[in-house]
Amino acid sequence: MKNYIYAIILCVSAPGILPLMANKVKVATVANPGSTTITFDLSWDNSWRNSDADGRHDAIWVFIKYADCSLGDWAHANLAAAGHTAAAPLEIRIVTDNKGVFIRRNTASTSGNVTATAISLEIAPLPAGPTYHFKVIAIEMVYAVGGSFELGDGTSNYYFKDGSSTGVGSEFTVSSEALITVGTAAGNLNATSLVPPSNIPAAFPKGFNGFYIMKTEISQGQYADFLNTITTTQSGNRWVNTTGSRNTITGSSPGFVASVPSRAANYLLYMDLLAYLDWAALRPMTELEFEKVCRGSIASVAGEYAWGSTTLHATAFTIDNPNTSSETPTVTGTTDGIAQYSTTDGVINGPIRVGYAATSTSTRSQASEGYYGTLDLSGLNMEIVISTASSTGLAFTGVLGDGDINVANGEHNVTNWPTTGATGGGCGLRGGSWNSGSAYLRVSDRWYANTANTVRTSHYGGRGVRQY
Repeated sequence: MKNYIYAIILCVSAPGILPLMANKVKVATVANPGSTTITFDLSWDNSWRNSDADGRHDAIWVFIKYADCSLGDWAHANLAAAGHTAAAPLEIRIVTDNKGVFIRRNTASTSGNVTATAISLEIAPLPAGPTYHFKVIAIEMVYAVGGSFELGDGTSNYYFKDGSSTGVGSEFTVSSEALITVGTAAGNLNATSLVPPSNIPAAFPKGFNGFYIMKTEISQGQYADFLNTITTTQSGNRWVNTTGSRNTITGSSPGFVASVPSRAANYLLYMDLLAYLDWAALRPMTELEFEKVCRGSIASVAGEYAWGSTTLHATAFTIDNPNTSSETPTVTGTTDGIAQYSTTDGVINGPIRVGYAATSTSTRSQASEGYYGTLDLSGLNMEIVISTASSTGLAFTGVLGDGDINVANGEHNVTNWPTTGATGGGCGLRGGSWNSGSAYLRVSDRWYANTANTVRTSHYGGRGVRQY
């Protein structure tokens, strides 16, 4: 298994720590040895850093929340611009807005489990006087390196294409982050339906520049951690009180619990996902970036799924170790193209564990991985993305979340992010889900690229990205 999150809470004035484990990334032995220093040990499984031209690697996005022990409301801690350290075999990558850091292997051509490794981060000074709680949150990411890639496959619903061409060979190449002209002339971006209403602005993230993306969809444990660090008023707008379709998040703020924390978070509104990403200082991905992380730099294959082929398992799953962090589908027949969709879901009736197909020895096809090592892009839950099919979506400029959400309603507060789940509101869906037919799992399928989401739906989820 390659993905997971782990969170720790520490009240500096009290002995001991209270762990909140969601996934296999682990943060342990959190301490506050100085007024602005937070130390901890970080570990995770199946890490890698390749030496190939694509520079593929995984990393951990780490950020810190803090709260005055006497008040209880959490806020996002800004980090210092320097002074952070990581013991071998890790290194720290600083980001310009100081909302967190990326931590990755310090040497190319290395892989394997990262055992507990000492990390020290410096936070910006907090007001003197109060005693503070600190929560260190870690999310596993992979890096999608910058470079050209193709959109469309000539066969999927509403696929992107080049000008007036159609069918296999009509793919459009994204070769820069410059403005993309939309039209019917050769070299223009077009689509068989849901055509962008205007040119794609230069500021709209296209996937050419490199960015980090969450290795899996948000898990129920991760989402519960989010709910537990926002106010009761905010969480009341960001949570659905149901145990249907395998949702296990129950409780109330600040005591939400996911009884199966590694299971993919479902029932997410567009506004739920955007609030989570603002809180985590990430941002939503665009539908162009979705195709980039699936396909990478290699040529499009007609009808392909996220793992780069048309092979797809077609026998209903049974689940080993159900309702645990190791729940895994048992499959018969081909072990390639293992995706949860309507045929394989059988009687499960809801999402299973994030990263369920990946093991320490699985190939890309066996793990159902995108080109850069991202999991669950085809099936599980539908992925919420920024759509090119509306002018509101095209106004998106890739501004990152700042770590704090709207106090009044728990929504995001980021400029140029969508503010409604209505049709044309700027969001859409890609990648299919546990109750979708196989066609919707295809990399280039855009059937739902401009779909409304004003009522929570049991098969909607998502993940975030961050440019670097």
